[in-house]
Amino acid sequence: MTIAVEDKLAILELSAHYNHTLDYGDADGWLDTFSDDAVLNGMGAPLNGKDQLSEFAQDYVQNVKSMRHWTNNHIIEVDGDTASHTSFFLIIDIDGSTSIKVTGRYKDKLKKEGGEWKFTLREVSFD
Repeated sequence: MTIAVEDKLAILELSAHYNHTLDYGDADGWLDTFSDDAVLNGMGAPLNGKDQLSEFAQDYVQNVKSMRHWTNNHIIEVDGDTASHTSFFLIIDIDGSTSIKVTGRYKDKLKKEGGEWKFTLREVSFD
């Protein structure tokens, strides 16, 4: 299946935006990467919808100051206004020792809303 370059780039940009906003303490920007009815699995109990996601993000940016998320090996499949996206991640602690804290995989479902891609489901699995 051929994927429009614009869609692929937009999904890659969304993934980067997710990382940057979380790592630089922008809870609202991170929240904006999700649809209103999104689900985040793998971070303890499932987080359902923007209220639970917002609570998680506010806690994260208040308590985690020295982490950087890196994603790679992106696989993207688009079907109209829905898509799937899989990537590997590693999280680096940059507070002094600069060490890899954890690695894993994201498995995502996305939808296009108002011309913008949003995560509807993000499943986080740790190695």
